[in-house]
This record gives sequence, structure tokens and C-alpha cells, in this order.
Amino acid sequence: MTRLEVILAAALAAAAAQAQVTAPAAVRTGPSVTDFSIPADTVPPKPTAPHICPVSQYPGTAVRTGQQGMTDLVFTIGVDGRVHDVTVLASSGHDALDQAAVSCTNDWIYTPAQRGGIAVPVTWTATTYFGLNGRRMLAAHIDAAASQPCRQPPAGAKPQVATVLAVDVGTDGKAIATRLARSSADGAFDSYVGTCVAHWTFVPATIDGAAIESWHAEIVNP
Repeated sequence: MTRLEVILAAALAAAAAQAQVTAPAAVRTGPSVTDFSIPADTVPPKPTAPHICPVSQYPGTAVRTGQQGMTDLVFTIGVDGRVHDVTVLASSGHDALDQAAVSCTNDWIYTPAQRGGIAVPVTWTATTYFGLNGRRMLAAHIDAAASQPCRQPPAGAKPQVATVLAVDVGTDGKAIATRLARSSADGAFDSYVGTCVAHWTFVPATIDGAAIESWHAEIVNP
């Protein structure tokens, strides 16, 4: 068997966006029938910094399938200004985006609400939006200078066609996982290719210059 020719076949353009949060208000009503209000004698909480969900929190699975959506949340802001008990009021329609919204919201910090100069817990709502449109996206690709070609297939391997792998690429350029997308009809060759590619280094996908998790396809021809 001659040396393997490794071809970068295709890469799904990865994408992510900051999650936009509704501005604080004295009365914030979610999409449910429940009205979450702040008593008139209570000073409402304020974010200590702009509340956004960084690009890195856009779920890789959502990027791969082009999922976008808005999630409405309700949570408690404690006397310590931290978020507790986040619950999804209205789903984006995608579990991965809802989970990312909850995870992001848990990291927010507020100046707590006050009543009579004393910090008090309050119920609050927010809306996050993850979207892909209008973003500058660059797909992940192999860093050829830092990756060793697959040149030592197992003895006796007889692949009938190229092995095609789907590779999950992390923000650090390392392969998080590889999945067999199409077999070469030789299990030993497929296994070898998976092990080889798993050790490659990639240039991660970016959205507006920020690295995100993504995936792309690798074809390894015998």
C-alpha cells in the first residue's frame, strides 16, 4: 500500500453569537401567565456588567445543525447578587440552546435588590437569543504543520473506499471526538484512521474572530 493521501474534504462553517439579554426593568413579565413583579418599595437589581453569553457557549451541536432561537428564563437573584434556580419559561425549541441559556445565566452577577437599604431576594426574568445570521464565520481546518500524516496503515488492511470521519474540534484546536461517517469496509483501517486523526491539530472555527467548538469532515484515502 502506498503512502496515504489525506484530503481535507469539507468543513461545516461553524457559528455562534452573543446571547442578547433584555434590559432590566422594575416589572418584567415572562411569556407565561405568571406576572413576576418587583414591589414598589423595592429597588430593583442591576447587572454588575453587561450580561451576554460568550461565543464559546454556543453549543457545538446547535452550530452543526444550524439551530437558532430565543429562550425565556425565570430565576431568583439572591441577596448575594447571584443567580439561583434558573427555569425555562419558554423554550427556543432546541434543548441544547435552552441548556446553554441556563448555563450562561447561572454565571451572571447583579447588585442585589434592596428594600429599606437591606438586600432582598427577587424573582427576575430574561431572554437569551442565540443566532447565526450575519456573523463572520470561518470553518475549522487541519493545521498541516502540526499534524502527522497517516502513513502507517495496519498490515493486510484492504479498504475498499476512503474512510470518512466527522471530527469535533475544540476551541484549542484539539480533536474532542471522532465519529465514523462512512466505513472503508475494512474495520482495521477505519480504526487506524480514527486513532491517527484524533492526534491531529486543527485551526479552530471562529465566529467574528472568536474560537468556537465545531466539526468538519476528513476523508482518508487508501
